[in-house]
Amino acid sequence: MELYIGGYAQGKLCYVMSQHNSAKVFDNIEDFMNAGTSSDCGRILNGLHLIIKQLLDGGCNADEIERKIMQLADDAPDAIIICNEI
Repeated sequence: MELYIGGYAQGKLCYVMSQHNSAKVFDNIEDFMNAGTSSDCGRILNGLHLIIKQLLDGGCNADEIERKIMQLADDAPDAIIICNEI
């Protein structure tokens, strides 16, 4: 798993795409996980901070969110994740 954290509009996605130019970009966990793994391209989950906000707005507490993220790490060790500083 690769995790990229940085400020708003600092070029994180552009940088990651320059390093993984054949990777597919997803902005939600469901599509990301449903895409499965592929040996010829990677998967980028863009906007983890927004996903966390959606989970909080949906009533998840910090422990539930931590479990979901740890499950993501276990289920997708090939994941490339981008998150704004929060």
